[in-house]
Amino acid sequence: KEALAASDVTKRQALGPWLFLPIPVNFADEELLATISGIGPKMAGRIVTTREAKGFFARPQDLLAVPGIGPSRMKTFAAHLSFSLSQ
Repeated sequence: KEALAASDVTKRQALGPWLFLPIPVNFADEELLATISGIGPKMAGRIVTTREAKGFFARPQDLLAVPGIGPSRMKTFAAHLSFSLSQ
């Protein structure tokens, strides 16, 4: 599992809501995940911790295994994530 380059984080932060770039949830680090609306630093940490403990997320519903993510919260940001199992 490789983290995305720091330039990807900077690019996403600079573009903000003006450009939709799905974030690969299975390869993104905490910093990149935290750029998505609805996912702050703490939630990003829980996503990474769950991914490392239980394996990749194959579909949006797999995020329900992350503490603090319920169905309605998952729906707010799942569209901003990609669930590819390879880079």
